Formats: sequence, structure tokens, C-alpha cells
Amino acid sequence: MDGAAGKCHRPFIAIIVNILYRLEINTSTMQYQIKMSGDPEQKLKQARELAAERGVTFIGDGTKGKFSGRIMGGRLNGFYRVENGILSITIIEKPLLTTWNMIEVQLREFLRS
Repeated sequence: MDGAAGKCHRPFIAIIVNILYRLEINTSTMQYQIKMSGDPEQKLKQARELAAERGVTFIGDGTKGKFSGRIMGGRLNGFYRVENGILSITIIEKPLLTTWNMIEVQLREFLRS
């Protein structure tokens, strides 16, 4: 490819990536509901410790809270609530190239014991 032609395409690609990134961050949320067995407080404590090792911070208790950090090259933000043994997790920001399935796998890993 000609050097001049390459220069013309780079700004266009950067603009498209920027638009996709903004759409993904601003409009995408996902909620997960996970039935918890055992003591929810203990499970959340273990999840908090594992998440902290990976750069994610939890603020809250065994009934509700929020979390944020950097994973897989981008920001992760959300909140959680525990009611009647069901953990509801709402993700409000995730890295652009991270799929919702990848997020779910990580969440289940954090809560596994």
C-alpha cells in the first residue's frame, strides 16, 4: 500500500473505532443473575479478594455494592445486589473487545468455591 493512501485510511479507521467504543461504553449494559449456594457474605468476600488480585475494587457488603477496575485492557464498572440467595450483577461499562460471555465466565470464576 502506498504511504499516502495508508495515511488517508488511518484517521478514518480511528474515527470508526472511536465511534464503536463510545457506543459500546454508553449504551451497553448487561445483567447477570446467579443463584448462590452457601453463605453469600463468604462468597462475596472470596470474590472481592480474587478481584482485588486482578485490579478490581469492590465497595459494599453482603447485600449490595459496586465494583470497578481495569480488566482485559479496559474499564469494568458495575454494581451488585443479593436478595433471597440470588446475586444480581449489572455491568455498566466493559472493555470494547471483551465479550459478554468472557465477562460471565470471569464472574462465575470469582464466585466459584
